[in-house]
Amino acid sequence: MAFAPDGKTVAAGGVDNRIRVWQVSDQAEEGSNPLLITRFAHDGAILNLEYSRDGQQLVSTAADKTVKVWKAADVTETHLLEPQSDWSPGLTLLDGGVFALGRLDGSLGFYDAATGKVAEMPKPAAPVAMKPKPAAPEITRVEPRGVQSGAETKIKLRGKNLAGITEVKFNLPGLSATVAQDEKGMGAELTVTAKGNVPRTAVEMTVVTANGVSAPQKILVDNLPQMVVAGTKEPLTLDKLPINLWGTLAATGQRDDFKFAAKKDETIVFDLTAKPLESKLVAPRIEVYDAEHKLLAANNGLDGGSDPFLAFTAPRDGNYVVRVLEITLEGSPGHVYRLTAGMLPYVTGWWPLSVPANSEGTIHLVGPNLMADSVTVKAGADGEVPVPQNTADYRTRVRIRVMASNLPESLEQEPNDTPEQAQQLTIPASVNGRLFVPGQPDKADADLYSFDAAQGQQFVIETRASMLGSPADTKIEVLDAKGEPVPQVLLQATKDSYLTLRSADSVSAGIRLGQFREMALNDYMYFNGEVVKIMRLARGPDDDMVFFTRNGTRRAYFNTSAAGHGLDEPCYVVVAKPVGSAIVPNGLPVFTLNYVNDDDSDRELGKDSRLLFTAPAKGKYLVRVSDTRGWSGDRFAYRLIVRPPELDFAATIATKGEPSIAAGSGEQFVVKVDRKDGWEGDVRVDVSGVPAGFFVSSPVVVQAGHLTGTGTIYALPEAKQGAADFKSVKWTATAMIGDKPVTKPLEGPATVAVAPQAKQVIFLEPDIAGKPAGDGKTAPAKPYEVTIAPGDRVSVWLRVDRHGNDGFINLDVENTPHGVIVDSIGLNGVQIRPNENEREVFLSCEKWVPEQDALIHLVTGNARANESTEGLESSFPVWLHIRKLGATTVASAKP
Repeated sequence: MAFAPDGKTVAAGGVDNRIRVWQVSDQAEEGSNPLLITRFAHDGAILNLEYSRDGQQLVSTAADKTVKVWKAADVTETHLLEPQSDWSPGLTLLDGGVFALGRLDGSLGFYDAATGKVAEMPKPAAPVAMKPKPAAPEITRVEPRGVQSGAETKIKLRGKNLAGITEVKFNLPGLSATVAQDEKGMGAELTVTAKGNVPRTAVEMTVVTANGVSAPQKILVDNLPQMVVAGTKEPLTLDKLPINLWGTLAATGQRDDFKFAAKKDETIVFDLTAKPLESKLVAPRIEVYDAEHKLLAANNGLDGGSDPFLAFTAPRDGNYVVRVLEITLEGSPGHVYRLTAGMLPYVTGWWPLSVPANSEGTIHLVGPNLMADSVTVKAGADGEVPVPQNTADYRTRVRIRVMASNLPESLEQEPNDTPEQAQQLTIPASVNGRLFVPGQPDKADADLYSFDAAQGQQFVIETRASMLGSPADTKIEVLDAKGEPVPQVLLQATKDSYLTLRSADSVSAGIRLGQFREMALNDYMYFNGEVVKIMRLARGPDDDMVFFTRNGTRRAYFNTSAAGHGLDEPCYVVVAKPVGSAIVPNGLPVFTLNYVNDDDSDRELGKDSRLLFTAPAKGKYLVRVSDTRGWSGDRFAYRLIVRPPELDFAATIATKGEPSIAAGSGEQFVVKVDRKDGWEGDVRVDVSGVPAGFFVSSPVVVQAGHLTGTGTIYALPEAKQGAADFKSVKWTATAMIGDKPVTKPLEGPATVAVAPQAKQVIFLEPDIAGKPAGDGKTAPAKPYEVTIAPGDRVSVWLRVDRHGNDGFINLDVENTPHGVIVDSIGLNGVQIRPNENEREVFLSCEKWVPEQDALIHLVTGNARANESTEGLESSFPVWLHIRKLGATTVASAKP
């Protein structure tokens, strides 16, 4: 694994021979770190990856004894090094564009990253007597990392170059500090004064010396006393609560015990903070024991991935012990924590999760020791409603989130656990409920709601829970009036297969399958409850079957949810048939899919649920809401929405910032479509008003059921260097929704820069009598035309005019209609090798592809990529006409 120098991307290599690149964000939420690029890189497992110091290049080594240099921006191969004598797990990039390889046989190799050629071993630099630059202060440890508002708190600093601190800075008013320090500069003691009106919050602190400013340190401000504790064999007695305890699990297997007294029915809260402190604790745990060492309560995390939180209600008067430990038994000076202990009011849940727009609403609070169980909020027209967080009356472990709603709002009315008790809804409806049985907190709850429907009437049924901070992982089911599941479709298996090589997670687009040659594009496949659709066929036994994705994650169909699947798990190609169809047995199973959803099929709602329901007959139907794990409690709030579908789309033009294109070359843009409520039609993007000196692909059609299309912005050879004004260029998206055309304006790039000559220029040319149609050095005055018949294949030429790039060039043909592929490519995709300038490939068209026209183009990129990427170098476009044999081709024909 290697992080790019800018910290915004991370590359990882796997045993599946691929390099994957992810965007790195500062959010710890699903979907915030999307997969950007996947490349089949080597014929063996990846051993090591390293970015160049300028972030422009990426070097990879593999178990096939090969080493490659890649263009980091799009992971395009630039050089394949000479064969290595052994594996090269050792890899480092040196100054001067040279990198070093360390091989298992003990040998070293040095290579020039720009050319891929052998380089001389760098000579050690001659020692130069230099006056050392004064070092800025460095802080390695802060004890404690918290201060008390309205009081003075002693803080010890450890680090380097801390002598001569002249100032301590905070990024929040009301905090100040005086300094006492040692003469060696290895430490200092601060007396921090926080005014009484400083709120409970995290602040940043830096220290200043004559040599510079330290990196900011996070300090937590609280109104509780702060106490630093050291690990002891005997429990430390806490004479007075509440308090903030600062500890470190420094030794392997260390457990910190604290003795406290409590009266019967008192609720003592223990709130452990580790992750916000960037602690090395990975699996902290809180346990409470009685005087006889009997375990009474424990917690590993309030919710998945969070720090432990325990509200302990004493069963009797007496002494108890709370223990802090690391489940993995690891320990180090970096395993720091803060334990907040006392009869403190905490909000751990709330409901409802939505209130009517433009009105006041009451939010009921859930948690221990609360003096008031509700707050009043004022909602605006739309969006999130401001809710007080961490007030003087309560603390919060989860940010309280409430949404304004323009739907009719109601609250769950218990009892509603049986079909006879189902709560009646009038559509459209938004109802807020809780999976909670009063007096029986451990009992699983399921809530039922009823609504009336006409035959064929369509509904969107969805929840909001996890997205708004609730711990509920909802599942929704549609039942008939008797409470029986409503079948959605029959799936008859026609071919069987199984997972090979490795298991599959719930995200990846590619899954390695056995018996892959029996499958076809657009086949639905059934994986133990999940239904997916084949987007690209495996090109051999060492290739994955690639399924349709949305935002880089595998897309599910028929309201099913993506899930993980084990090695050797059976799977099936299936054909969808209406419920009630006569099924001719073929020896393979038939699956009945009911109207059920756990996680939204399109992954827009994270763990929350969504399904599209079509009533099979007139009558009353029920929606059952439950937690997919069977969990419940007073914190398990949800919002159920039942509404008619609102068929619509949104489209965006994605470019890599403001494009910078060499004259005589192009850059790919991507049209991205967000489809709403199951609408799956074509979206056509037209471009007009293009300034002189440029050609822009128009139209670009995002085909039905697809989410992206691509085009090229091409700078003609006569384009003048500098910034070209594209503000007047008109981008519009048009689609037929029902029987009405819907047109929406889009925003394209404001400027396009024309850059100096590139290191290579690429061309896509038709075949004429076994030779390319052009000269491989200039683009035609208007797009070439290529015609292909369904079920046929046609030859085209990929050509490159080199201007300094003498290495391998990976290429792909983009914007081909679904069902048209670059045929017979290898595991490394389509490559033009060093000392070559052209390659003939074949476009193959499936028999079912309808007649249409599309502007296709060539890009520098691996043909095995699962999704299109904006910013790739592109060729001048070519018209691809798909016509049945004997049909007439018209260049201006529109899709």
